[in-house]
Amino acid sequence: MDRIEKDIQKLMDSADGAVVVNTINALTKKADESSRGRILEAFMRYAECGRVVFHQGYAVSCAVDLVRERETAYADFFRECMEFGDYSKFYYGIKGYVKVMEKDSYEYLIRYIFTQGIELECKALIIKEISKLSNNPFDAGKPYECRNWKESDIDYEAIYAWMQEGFPDGKGYELPICHACLIRPESAAEKLYARLDQILLEKRAKKQDLAHPSNWLIMADQADLEQILEKWNWNLPYAYLDFLEKASPLRADIRIRGYGDVSVYGAHDLIRGQDGYSYNPCTDEMIEGWKSDYIVIAERSGDPFCLDLSLEDSPVYFALHGEGRWNFNRVFLSFEQFLKAMY
Repeated sequence: MDRIEKDIQKLMDSADGAVVVNTINALTKKADESSRGRILEAFMRYAECGRVVFHQGYAVSCAVDLVRERETAYADFFRECMEFGDYSKFYYGIKGYVKVMEKDSYEYLIRYIFTQGIELECKALIIKEISKLSNNPFDAGKPYECRNWKESDIDYEAIYAWMQEGFPDGKGYELPICHACLIRPESAAEKLYARLDQILLEKRAKKQDLAHPSNWLIMADQADLEQILEKWNWNLPYAYLDFLEKASPLRADIRIRGYGDVSVYGAHDLIRGQDGYSYNPCTDEMIEGWKSDYIVIAERSGDPFCLDLSLEDSPVYFALHGEGRWNFNRVFLSFEQFLKAMY
């Protein structure tokens, strides 16, 4: 009996949940061209009759990782997970069935969207999967996490019409609207925006969900800008306002030298970004101890970067949260220097 067979036997015999998970993980790492089929069969067997029922769904999720696109021989297994399994097996069965059947999965999966009693999270996953495959934006603007969907997020009418038309490919998702300066920068600031956009472009090329686009610099919505200007009495520094208008980060994976991962606010989330610093949204009150002229423009795990609106060309200040009071230090001489530190 080789090592893999011993692990498979250990998996099937154990009633200890931690041992089961660790063994499944170990087998997944050992899967290569010669052993993948055996390990997949073991996961499928565990999903059907494993001793720790709670982890049967985990075995299905790992089987999904091991199967390859268009391996239709595994389609029946994933269908059985949906038809006879618990919620967890149903959920991962959807992922597996889509992976091995691709566009041939539509006709089988779509019926679950219109079936009563099916978990809303599972319906959301089906819609996200068929949207991605068919290039139809049924999930555009809906919550990123399936568990956050509401019944009203499902456009039953549009999905039914798509089914009646024979599941045609769609025209795709609308791309975020970007300012021309990202392509043809003129000012020194615009060249910094364009440089950052090139960095984000590489990240977009590696991974992108156009239903929830990330790593973009977008033009500010005019309504957002008007709200911002009204809230801060038209008192934002020109350099910062120019950035918001032309290069607002949209769910951007930005790092700043010396600080690591930082969430930099765009015009769409700047006002909400003040929550917990200057404003308490639960009590609808301003928070004592906050400098009234400070606006939070970014944060690192709760630690704010701020501009001082009482200064015409404000440096960027930074403070650690959770210390009882705010102790801000000047960390960049200007907003321009802050931009240059982004990567």
